[in-house]
Amino acid sequence: MQGYAPIPAGTTLKNSLALLQANDDAAISNNSGTAFPTDNLLVGMTCFRTDLQLMHTLVSTNPVTWVAQKYLSVDGGAVDFLRIGSSADDSSGAKLQTTGSVSVNRLNGEGRILVGQNDGYFYGDASKAGWKSPTRGTWYYDFTAQNLFVQTNQVWHSGNFDPTAKLSLAGGTMTGDLTLKGNASNALHAVPKQQLDAAVGTGKNGFGSRTVSAADPSGGADGDIWYQV
Repeated sequence: MQGYAPIPAGTTLKNSLALLQANDDAAISNNSGTAFPTDNLLVGMTCFRTDLQLMHTLVSTNPVTWVAQKYLSVDGGAVDFLRIGSSADDSSGAKLQTTGSVSVNRLNGEGRILVGQNDGYFYGDASKAGWKSPTRGTWYYDFTAQNLFVQTNQVWHSGNFDPTAKLSLAGGTMTGDLTLKGNASNALHAVPKQQLDAAVGTGKNGFGSRTVSAADPSGGADGDIWYQV
């Protein structure tokens, strides 16, 4: 109910009882009603609008400005408007405004914040912080590795990857041995030593005996070379 009124100086206690009772009722009920109080306004007073089921606070008397506040309900209802601290951006339409910090499950487990039209969420726990979705992938910063991960793969950067230590696709000089996965099966494949040694063993590459003679070639085996002079 509404009806707050100052008690004039000099009013006897007997004559103040009704006014005191009315003022108590107004304070206890948060000036409840279907309209805002219009008389004896004080910045900071509240009004519970029974028609809107919203608590309002008077923040200015010139002009008269009431700010609606609706806090999270115990059954997880949505926030219509909640202002924590002061903000100069009330006209932006933001439902939650704060000049301080917002804590989400800092005691144990995983804290989550859901944003936008997707099934993912931003999260943080004792070992990492990032974003995850059961259908659209995951990225996170690992506190121990001190690096970003996409899915389970580390993101390479100048601190953990040296491009000068890798052979460019354009070519270059290797300072160590190169091990091939197996024998060449294509004309443009590199040939490993084991395949070359096997071919030389059959005499197909001309690494047999050498003969220098004025006579016509005779005898010999596959791979031999006869020089007639």
